[in-house]
Amino acid sequence: MSRLIKLGFERDEFGYELELNWDDEAFAETATIAFEIAASRHYLNDATATKLEVLSVSVSIEPTKNEPPFLIIRAGGEEVVKVSLEPILNESQILDMIPASAYSLIFGGDPITGCLIRSGLSTTIGQIIECKNETAGGLKWFRPRMSAIGHCLREHVPAMGARMASRALKCVFTFGIA
Repeated sequence: MSRLIKLGFERDEFGYELELNWDDEAFAETATIAFEIAASRHYLNDATATKLEVLSVSVSIEPTKNEPPFLIIRAGGEEVVKVSLEPILNESQILDMIPASAYSLIFGGDPITGCLIRSGLSTTIGQIIECKNETAGGLKWFRPRMSAIGHCLREHVPAMGARMASRALKCVFTFGIA
């Protein structure tokens, strides 16, 4: 995995980090798009910066035979959502599909760490859908379209970082309500 974005901030006695990682190998070998979103929390006064909490979720677009691919969200090694990518128009459609029981698995623990995961997840899924829609004109599934989506995603990494930071701050300052 290659790190695309790493954001960090401090609040009270804790330091927080949010990372967005991209699986270069999967994209190069099979045109599979795979991201990992990880959030962590540690004590600021800990010289070893031992992580108190690390949450991660993966988002991938995986191939099917002669059909549009599936968007898959995994948390804690478990598949939480698997849906065909083609009919999805915005990220809220996917986030609304996550079962209530999975939220404790994905966003469990410290509410700020949960905000970071949620902001990374919604930003990543939103950009995947935006790139899917931008590449809809004439490219067939799988390899040509996935390649175009992958290149689109890489072009938008700076904007994704800004969006993740903005959403995370909004969530943190509204105590997870927004």
